[in-house]
Amino acid sequence: MDELDVLLIKEYMNIPAKIKRLRCHKKRIEYRFNHQPFISSCMGYNEDGTRAKLLPIDKEVINYISHLEYIDWAINVLKFKYKNFVPILKKIRCEDVLLLKHGKKCSRIASKKILEEIAEIEEATSWKYNLEPEPASHASENVNENLKNILDLIS
Repeated sequence: MDELDVLLIKEYMNIPAKIKRLRCHKKRIEYRFNHQPFISSCMGYNEDGTRAKLLPIDKEVINYISHLEYIDWAINVLKFKYKNFVPILKKIRCEDVLLLKHGKKCSRIASKKILEEIAEIEEATSWKYNLEPEPASHASENVNENLKNILDLIS
């Protein structure tokens, strides 16, 4: 297990924090949209002395709604990933889970099992949310079997 694998597992463990950040970002967007002026005046001037112009409201509303929809979609994707990741952690020893939370390497068997499940979760997520699917690959110790899997993916 190399550093990228450790980072991938740590990223999955930090999904609740990502969801929390996205929700805070959504609240900031809503606040900023709801507190911007929609009324214009022919006497309005900016701080630099130029005449203030009102942005087209229809474009602002469309951008606002599409931004909120994208954040909701990202939160749903992360929830799906985490919902399918939690049962894996329950099958792993507590010591290994604690090591992974701190970004350290755990036992080889546990890390291999987690990485295989993450690959399956990624494939399921890509199919469910119409992302470009990345087939899960099950790397083994047998070089010939790995080569055959790679050739099967290419053809």
